Amino acid sequence: MIVADSSVWIDFGRGRMTRQTRILFEAVRLNRRSPPLTSFRKRPSAGVISPNHKKLRASGVTPRGTIDVLIATFCIENGHALLHAHRDFDAMEKHLGLRTL
Repeated sequence: MIVADSSVWIDFGRGRMTRQTRILFEAVRLNRRSPPLTSFRKRPSAGVISPNHKKLRASGVTPRGTIDVLIATFCIENGHALLHAHRDFDAMEKHLGLRTL
């Protein structure tokens, strides 16, 4: 599963052609060919987000938004790749093991 951050959805909605929006466009196109599937996952608890936030700060990185740490933690816990156009996730990839596209 691919999780797309709002940074990619905003570019997609504005018609900007970037590497990330092309990947998102293809994923949406392929999803329309298959039957709709909705799944719900448990969101990460504060007990998991806090250690990730602390680990980033200990590495010299101050996350600008708690929601970004929440998104990264969700992806890490569930083995999802994150599609993003937001440089804050680069540090999470390096220090937390976040998989990105």
